Amino acid sequence: MVVDNKKIASNTIALYIRMIVVMAINFYMSRVVLDVLGVIDYGIYNLVATIVVVFSFLKSSFSDATQRFINYTIGNGEHTQLSKIFSTCLNCYFILIITVVVLGEIFWMFWGASLNIPQGRYEAASFTFQIALVSFSLSILQVPYNAAIVAHERMGVFAKISIVEVLLKLFLTILITNMAFDKLKMYSVLMMFNAAVIFTIYFIYCRTHFDYTKYISCFDKFLFKRILSFTGWNMLGSLSGTLSESGVNLIFNVFCGVILNASIGLSNQINGALSGFIAGFQTAFKPQIVKTYAAKQGQDFHRLVCRSSKFSFFLFFLVSVPVICNMDYILHVWLVKVPQYACTFSRIILLGSLIDAMSGVFYSAIGATGKIRNYQVAITSVFVLHIVVTWVLLDLGIAYEYVFFSRIFTRGILNFLVGLYFLRKIADLQYSEYLSRTFVPIVKGSLIPFLIVILLVCLFDGGSVGMVALNTLVFEIVSMVFIVRYGLSPNERERILNVIKNKIKK
Repeated sequence: MVVDNKKIASNTIALYIRMIVVMAINFYMSRVVLDVLGVIDYGIYNLVATIVVVFSFLKSSFSDATQRFINYTIGNGEHTQLSKIFSTCLNCYFILIITVVVLGEIFWMFWGASLNIPQGRYEAASFTFQIALVSFSLSILQVPYNAAIVAHERMGVFAKISIVEVLLKLFLTILITNMAFDKLKMYSVLMMFNAAVIFTIYFIYCRTHFDYTKYISCFDKFLFKRILSFTGWNMLGSLSGTLSESGVNLIFNVFCGVILNASIGLSNQINGALSGFIAGFQTAFKPQIVKTYAAKQGQDFHRLVCRSSKFSFFLFFLVSVPVICNMDYILHVWLVKVPQYACTFSRIILLGSLIDAMSGVFYSAIGATGKIRNYQVAITSVFVLHIVVTWVLLDLGIAYEYVFFSRIFTRGILNFLVGLYFLRKIADLQYSEYLSRTFVPIVKGSLIPFLIVILLVCLFDGGSVGMVALNTLVFEIVSMVFIVRYGLSPNERERILNVIKNKIKK
């Protein structure tokens, strides 16, 4: 199998167009939602959504398994098995939906009343939770069809559907502005409607373009066990990651109430929007990484992993650092009322995501080998450590910003080191190779630009649109020069320059 760099490039462009549109609309939509619902109801919605998202470890685990098996089967040429694989995965999703609903109802029945919800809003929170379960179930059904589109690298289609989804969300959000009903309840119902529409679009497209997505009644015991084995160990890491994110939110609720949940929700919203740039890029790389490993092309596999890790960091570096440095001004322009700690939490989570940008590809690369048990156990330990540290620090009365900062050392640095260790052990990617191809170029390409923008922000007041534009422009120009000159290999630099020249000629 030959690595298709042109397809990776075109898919990346499609995904970036998607992310620019989605990010812009999400930022505006967050302002509208916060303004319409108010800080209290926004905090309640974030808390309820957090509880439902706790169960997303099931969804993400089966999603990764579906993509991995479809990609691997395409890579090794066994196309006749695709129909059986897809239908077996779909059976797993039906089981998953039942599991999510049952676990969700049990949780709310026994622990819902003990949550720190303001007086008079419990009934609305309970209604929102039930609707959120339905929305989540619809999103689960969407995943195998989404996986099929990504596996076939139809990123243009994926991008268009995502844009439709976010535009519909925006329309529905604006729709509730002048409604006389309970806005929290109405918002949750309209988000459920959005999930139903998007599932229908995915379903129709896949049934039309991929014959193997038509469900067949089958039960291959060996295949079922393989998928469940991969999913089971994958689920361990996904569960711990979800608990580390959502569990920390719940812990902050216990100690601080829903106001701080609003700040955490906004910081996660900003991080999610910017991290989408990396997710889109790594989505474009992921099918090629799995297919290259399936075709037993070790050197190409290593190069793809190193290149994806390096490019992921640079791309997130370019979009996140200006936001980090000008966060206070951005939040005050963006929001009607900025919740306490929102600025600090947002900066911290983005700094941690700079490290995550490098290590995000490790997950896909190790998953391609199918040998994920020990890796999942290791990262689970790190995620549990994050939860424990958060609880202990809050219990000791440590300042909230320092408690939140602990995620950089646990979820960030430790996760990166764990992933690098298992890549060497399982996929034979040597430390020296990653160091020379990825880490050293990252330091050369980013350290000086980062110091320059910090200096500019310290010397000049960033409280005006002119100064924000100036320090951002200087940072982007200096960063691009250093990244092209010191962050890229001669071959990578030549390819990028050729692409630019061809675009100019056209």
